[in-house]
Amino acid sequence: MVLRQKKYMNPAEPENPSSRPQSTPEDERNQKRSAWLQIARYSQIGFALPAATLIGWFLGVLIDRWLHTTWVYIAGLVLGMVTGFVELIRMLLSETKAETKIENK
Repeated sequence: MVLRQKKYMNPAEPENPSSRPQSTPEDERNQKRSAWLQIARYSQIGFALPAATLIGWFLGVLIDRWLHTTWVYIAGLVLGMVTGFVELIRMLLSETKAETKIENK
């Protein structure tokens, strides 16, 4: 019968607090700035679709009144929605590219 010896790892030594890198006020400012930039970017995504839709509808209504028709506002509404989705996708793709660049550094 063969006895197996178990290998025990030494417990990690307690970390010396003085060996940790100290955060500077500039680092904290950069973190706060980064958080605000992310909030601004994501709120821009939230406003892009409704704004494009309303602009398309409004331009459609103006063209309807100018041409004395009643259907162009629907085309403007659809065009505004498509434009909003395209802009939304462009923003999300640019954010994804930016995040992958940061991760690859």
